[in-house]
Amino acid sequence: MTNRKYMEQDFEVKIAAFLEEREKSIQWLNALSNPKWNNAYKHPKFGRMTAKMFLTNWLSHDYLHIRQITKLKYDYLKYVSGESLKYAGHWI
Repeated sequence: MTNRKYMEQDFEVKIAAFLEEREKSIQWLNALSNPKWNNAYKHPKFGRMTAKMFLTNWLSHDYLHIRQITKLKYDYLKYVSGESLKYAGHWI
């Protein structure tokens, strides 16, 4: 397992770098003229993977990270407040 020392990194610097790279990626995608979204690669584990699948999974991967962050924040609030969060709704 690789130790990336996330807790030692500067959050502001890392988020700025992420947002810069994301903007470059979006600009590149927007600049594509008639992309061939059905072009595919045969992955040894996942089988046929189209360009559309890669793009969709890229976005989905971000959503999974957002879910992780939200769950950590939820658990932290529950811990530091010591309050029941039942009224807020059920965590799925």
